[in-house]
Amino acid sequence: MSTSSSSTLEGIDADSASVLLNLIVGAGAGLLFWLLFEILRPLIPRIYYHRWFLSKYEDTVDWNGDRILCHDLPGRGVFGWIYPTYLASLRGFEETHSVDAVMFLRFLRSQAFMFVVLSLGTAVLLMPVYATGPNKNLPPDNPQYVTGINIVSIANLEPADNRLWATLIAEFFSALIVYYYTYVDYKAYVRLRRRYKTKCIPSNFSVVLTEIPEGSRNEKAITQYFDAISPGCVAEVQKVLNCGHAQAKIGKYMKEVKAVEIAEYKRENNKKIGPEGPTEKVKNKETGKKETVLSIPYHRGNCVKLERKILQEQEERDPAVMRTTLSAIVLFKSSVTCSVIQQLTIWKTTSTWRIEPGIDAGAVNWRKLYVSYKSRAPITVIGNIVIILITVFWGLVIVAIQALGNLENLANVPAFSFLNGVVDTWSPLLLAFVQGVLPPFILILLLRLIPFTMRQIILRQKIYSLARVECKLRNYYYVFLIFSNFIYVVISGTILQQLDVILANPSLLVQQVGIPEANVNASSGGSADGSSSSHPAGYWNSTASSLHDELRATERAVRLPVACA
Repeated sequence: MSTSSSSTLEGIDADSASVLLNLIVGAGAGLLFWLLFEILRPLIPRIYYHRWFLSKYEDTVDWNGDRILCHDLPGRGVFGWIYPTYLASLRGFEETHSVDAVMFLRFLRSQAFMFVVLSLGTAVLLMPVYATGPNKNLPPDNPQYVTGINIVSIANLEPADNRLWATLIAEFFSALIVYYYTYVDYKAYVRLRRRYKTKCIPSNFSVVLTEIPEGSRNEKAITQYFDAISPGCVAEVQKVLNCGHAQAKIGKYMKEVKAVEIAEYKRENNKKIGPEGPTEKVKNKETGKKETVLSIPYHRGNCVKLERKILQEQEERDPAVMRTTLSAIVLFKSSVTCSVIQQLTIWKTTSTWRIEPGIDAGAVNWRKLYVSYKSRAPITVIGNIVIILITVFWGLVIVAIQALGNLENLANVPAFSFLNGVVDTWSPLLLAFVQGVLPPFILILLLRLIPFTMRQIILRQKIYSLARVECKLRNYYYVFLIFSNFIYVVISGTILQQLDVILANPSLLVQQVGIPEANVNASSGGSADGSSSSHPAGYWNSTASSLHDELRATERAVRLPVACA
């Protein structure tokens, strides 16, 4: 089954039908989500305008105790939110929102601009160049013949066509734009980060001290340890206690707070509910029967009870309930001293007195501070091995997805000739769906699972900073993208292109990977002089002989200058 005999959909070839089907599905999905966004945006401000929603409550404050600030809401028009979002001034955003919010908006703007520029550049420059290619004029029975959407693709050019220089220029142009905006955004991040590190906040004056030896887990010993570096630099030492009971109560407390907020929202936005607020049925602990109570007073009472219990446990610090852990938070009198301490390596051994930068309380995974350094190593090693295996074998997944998108071409390979009987029985619409829509859908789904899997692996490690979890995920995912694409392009792409030749002569597979030809001959039973060996020892004998000759030649080359001297 050749390309020229591909199924058509009302006069359209299968490749063009796949592109049109992709456009229809993508446009339909985009229209659906856009309609949902426009309908739900004014109806659920708690989700779509969360900061504006919180700014209406005077008792709602941020982590620093300040009122929640919100900029003006975008217009109610169909596309009224795009223009103000794209052109909103970011001056002061790091103060009213956060550095992350500023960088997120900058990233969205850069991506939007690059998408528009690169898309227009491809359409205006490359597609007309490809359309002038000669392959569209070939006879239909020629394997290089193209039709439909392939006329404006690189498939319309010959391998040595001078028009390919346009592709190279477009690649450099695209890379230049991407590198420029990456550089600009990174400079902005460095500027904002330096400004953030000079702010008078607790994280800039504190460090997290982990792996404290057993005899030094008290305030006096820790203070003396740092006084030996800079006398009088420590302002306060707070030991990190294993307060699992209090943390469980805090979780219940936050659920009660959320219940109060939901009840207040229903009272203000539901006209059927009276000024007392909504009601609900709860179980009476004394009688065991359900009773109808007002939601707001009930959950507020539970908040007060839980708050008292949490404060009581924090004040008592019963050693039987709150055990001392391996970690402590050290607060310094000067941010300069804190910065210097963070850059010092002051541990006596690799598993004691480890210093980590201080972070905001809301970004701490407190339970990870209870884990010892020694118990971290096996989990880290296992996690790294799993991520390496995912990266290495990802090329096989891409090859399988690419094969699914090229069933018609794959059927031309003798080893997969059975696909002719399968593809010929499919309708043109089904073939366009399988080759055009299904592969990118599967790829997107799998690419969504990769960061999720990596994050779950990283969370199992001893990383107390949630920000560092995201940074490590970023590094792992970056390495995954680089090496997985390298493996795919260098190995998988070559194997797929020459699949029929490799299946006819499997020894060529080793050559494609880059193993020297002499080893290929030896592994296939041939020796250096052309003779064959039916025993595996022939391979090892020939290899040992060649290595021996190389060593003797190297030895003579080294001894000759010495003898002459």
